[in-house]
Amino acid sequence: MKLSIEATIVMLAAFPVLVCPGAAFSEPEQRSWPVKRVVLIDARDFRVNPDALFVDGEAPSEDRSHLDAAADSARVTLAGEAEIEVVGVAGTGLADEDPDSTEYVVRGMLHLGIERYRDIRLVEAISVLEGAISLARESYVDVLMPALVSDLYLFLGLCRLETGDPDMAHIALKNMFLYSPGRRFRSGWFPQTQEKALRAAALDFAQSPPRENPLDTMDRVAGFLRRHRVDALIYLYLWPGSDGSPLIETRVFERSLKDAETIEITRDSRLWTGPEAASLAISSWLACADIPSRTDTTRRLPRLFLNTGFSYSMFAADNTTRTGFHNLGVAVGFAYQIQPGLDTFMKLNVFRTLEDSYGDLLDDFWSLRTSIGVGYSAVFSWGRVFTHFGLEMNYLSGFRSSTDPRCKLWPDDPDLCGSSDVSAPSFLFGATGAVGVNVFVSRSVFVMVEVGLSGYFVASEALSDLNFPFETGFGVGYAFF
Repeated sequence: MKLSIEATIVMLAAFPVLVCPGAAFSEPEQRSWPVKRVVLIDARDFRVNPDALFVDGEAPSEDRSHLDAAADSARVTLAGEAEIEVVGVAGTGLADEDPDSTEYVVRGMLHLGIERYRDIRLVEAISVLEGAISLARESYVDVLMPALVSDLYLFLGLCRLETGDPDMAHIALKNMFLYSPGRRFRSGWFPQTQEKALRAAALDFAQSPPRENPLDTMDRVAGFLRRHRVDALIYLYLWPGSDGSPLIETRVFERSLKDAETIEITRDSRLWTGPEAASLAISSWLACADIPSRTDTTRRLPRLFLNTGFSYSMFAADNTTRTGFHNLGVAVGFAYQIQPGLDTFMKLNVFRTLEDSYGDLLDDFWSLRTSIGVGYSAVFSWGRVFTHFGLEMNYLSGFRSSTDPRCKLWPDDPDLCGSSDVSAPSFLFGATGAVGVNVFVSRSVFVMVEVGLSGYFVASEALSDLNFPFETGFGVGYAFF
């Protein structure tokens, strides 16, 4: 049977699909880029009114409509930045263990503590509730589910009141408002003693400064970010300003690019005009945030090295003394990276000469040695290896030596000690070379070891008498980026 032309064309067109059906219907490749992972935790309203703490009838639940609107506005602003990923925490599997399971344990301990409280087994109730609070803090449930932790502190405070410990009860009840400041209670539900304690805690909380860090310490913030593998935590809260006007405060806790264990804090305070104020605060942070496209991923290397330390030197060719003499001193040097692998350097040494064994040096003296030149270097994350070559000038302040015994006794008597018997060079000029290594003990501080050799070709007296000093030195330095 002959196929029509139309059927042949259809079969040819369908052939690639039949051979590789996934190719025709595969989704286009998704573009990927590095992102900054950000957690936005629940906002809080710290504008507590102690006079409105108790209400007639059923106590209403906390009105979070304005807080939720602010959080949604902030979340939309964050989502508009392609290099920002807003991540949840609870139930998303970001933690090393399932946070939901920890929540169930904490919630079960809360119910157990309530039962012990109602059974008037107060010591056991306090133990259970304090254990639940410790577990909540260790697993960061206090950050993810503040209302649950607020209940723990409420019943802990009630238990403390019953055991006659009003101070500890006050602290617990004040912490209750920290985690859930919008709580309200039914009037007449609690005994007068407990109502009075709740009002006192609310008044103290309203007059205390706000809690700017929801995790209390920077160590906990670093642990939270590390555990949930995120780069920043954003925390919003409302607070009355000095004139009574409501303010929205934004705190961003962000891992430092230099050191992941160091936390940088960005603060923003502005008048609360509605949810758009939260969006403006987040936009302000995004304008200056270190998002991947703005981050210089090139490893920055130090450009300027300054060092100081101790030096030792001795002349390899010394026809002025029979055993040679030693020089001890201090050195100051710097090296500047003109470009990777090439630097220029300058070094200044001040030496004090030690007396030689046979006393051929007629006087003690100081010497000043200055060198300048260029060199090659390799800079690594752990330190720097370098070689330096340049010119050197050595000034000997009062060098005089002789092997003639009469010159040692009468150096200034021309009849007993001729001038030709005394070697007294003052200036030596030549070239120098050195190799060394710097090892960083911190990002900028390093220890330095260096060895070098010089050769002089110009001198104020006979050149062959004193030449080829070698030098070793060690010290510490600072590298500027």
